[in-house]
Amino acid sequence: MCGIDNSTGENFEHRRECVDSRILELTTIFAIDICAYAFFVMNRECNHLHVVLKVDADKAKQWSDKEVLIQWHKCFKGTLLKNN
Repeated sequence: MCGIDNSTGENFEHRRECVDSRILELTTIFAIDICAYAFFVMNRECNHLHVVLKVDADKAKQWSDKEVLIQWHKCFKGTLLKNN
C-alpha cells in the first residue's frame, strides 16, 4: 500500500497522506477522537494500521436517528434507508 515495491521499484509513499487525511476526516464525521495511530509497511503484501480511538459517548448519545444517518452518509454512499 505504501513504500517502494521491490519488484517494480514503484514508489507508493504518496498513499500515506491519503490514509492520514482519511483518518482525520473520520473524526469530523463520527463521534470519535484519534488518540494515536501507526501505519506499518512490512512488505508489499502486508501493510496494516493500528488506531487508538476515544469514542465521544456523550456526543453520540445526543444524535437522533436522523443525525446518525446524516453523519453516516457523509462517509458512505446512501442506501434505500437514506434520509430525504
